[in-house]
Amino acid sequence: MSAHAVQWVTAAPLWSDALHGAGDDNERTQLIRRPALLRFERDSFMTDVAALLEREPGELKSHVATPVTYRLPSPGETAPPTPAAIKLFHPAHGHFNLVAATLVCRRPGLPEHEIVPGAEEKVAFVLRRRDDDGTEWAWVDEPPGPDAGRRWDKLTPAGAEAVAPREELLPLFPLRYESGGERPRRLFVGLVPTSSGDSFKAAGALSPLAEPGSEPGSPPLDPRPAAVTVRVTDPMRALKAAGISAPENVTDPARVAEIIAAEIDQQIEATRFVLLDFAEFLVTQMGEFWKALQARTRPTAPAASGLLYDALHTKPVDTTAPGMTWHEALLQAWKERLILMGDAPGTSALSLNLHDAGIQPDALDDLVADALPPLPPADPGAPAISVQGQAAEPPPVPKLDARGTARYAIRCVYRRPQCAPRTDVVSDASEPFQIAGFFDLDAPARAITISLPIDTNIKDLRKLRKNVNFLLSNQLREQMNRVTNLKDALDGKFADGQSVDVGLLCSFSIPIITICALLVLMIFISLLNIVFWWMAFLRVCFPIALKAK
Repeated sequence: MSAHAVQWVTAAPLWSDALHGAGDDNERTQLIRRPALLRFERDSFMTDVAALLEREPGELKSHVATPVTYRLPSPGETAPPTPAAIKLFHPAHGHFNLVAATLVCRRPGLPEHEIVPGAEEKVAFVLRRRDDDGTEWAWVDEPPGPDAGRRWDKLTPAGAEAVAPREELLPLFPLRYESGGERPRRLFVGLVPTSSGDSFKAAGALSPLAEPGSEPGSPPLDPRPAAVTVRVTDPMRALKAAGISAPENVTDPARVAEIIAAEIDQQIEATRFVLLDFAEFLVTQMGEFWKALQARTRPTAPAASGLLYDALHTKPVDTTAPGMTWHEALLQAWKERLILMGDAPGTSALSLNLHDAGIQPDALDDLVADALPPLPPADPGAPAISVQGQAAEPPPVPKLDARGTARYAIRCVYRRPQCAPRTDVVSDASEPFQIAGFFDLDAPARAITISLPIDTNIKDLRKLRKNVNFLLSNQLREQMNRVTNLKDALDGKFADGQSVDVGLLCSFSIPIITICALLVLMIFISLLNIVFWWMAFLRVCFPIALKAK
């Protein structure tokens, strides 16, 4: 407790610049009373700021956040235009942003005010959203109840200078340092959040991130036909399109036979996993139909299930080896699943090749789609997203704007509940700033190293967890939907009738290291294509000068 006034001011190492900088007295007063925004560009930012304060606290001014861009300049320009507002970038961009302030007693010399944890005193900061007219919004929790959740709550001018009820408080922590032989001083800093899980929880409610079929009144989309296409029939198409031949420059008959045998073995191994994927789909998504396959009993309802059963029961997997039908191959693949995955010793008895499949991929897509059972109804009693132990709907808007256009500000807070009057000491608002989106054009490009798998067998690659998700905006989804036929797209023809005429796109101004890296990349892509089937999405472009039309 203290009988004198306590207030927040900017970081002490910045006082000299604030008091003697450019501008009138009002601007200098505003500068010294608001928290400072600091920008660091290394993962060791906490070690860096501690070392900086120990070495020369005055150097902190070189890390004050200012408007900056990392985009490439336009043709004919030496530098890109500087943004009008401060943008804070993500750790994914290699940037870490801190808010820094000093809590002082309003006495000569502005000595630091001591925090008494035993009296339940603590320091924190709040992130506020700001409108163009300066109106602030607080991120608050709703009162407990059926409508509990999180949302932005509009504040009055007087309310902006206090902590809103149930407002989220973010931690500040102290850093002690010495400056010019003076007594040790203390600086409070906090990591500014540039991403939030609440933003992803709200993704479904945002138009740019809305999932197809999520509009009110629209039926839910059935993802199962697409799963069959991706896991079964697309690999069948790739196997069907794959040729079996040796390179033209190989003339030794023994070497030619060896190469062809290796290609056939690869296709046989890929066929085994296609059959295993199909069997797994039937087990997990069409349980009753799988039981009918195991019992060798043709299902009668629905009628489409009988058609799928007839096709699997009579059509061979490999027309060049008609001794095994799809029905028998699926049961065999499921029986050998541990052997195929390398979790049990032994050798698979399946030696089939879907290069000459007895059922065409398009026909199999249609048969499975017609035979799928209805989707189970949504469980009305299922809990919604949990927020601090309360069942809640996602917030109607995200905490942080994914577009990077909203403005924010930070206020530091000193809470002393046992002092009278029980009022919080809230600082002035920091300089307004924006939080850049992940793909902001002004953001820097962080060097990323991705380690490729060591064990490249199909059974080993399939064990890797698929833990990457992509959020697509409506605009990007519409552009992707223009591509319905890969061959037409490569020829510049799209589903909406528009076309593209591409002239000279590449040049041979390529360093030798880039050419070597490209060759290594293509080797790995070719190896992993056995599992991921992505070669159709890659195209090598050579510089062929075209006369402009």
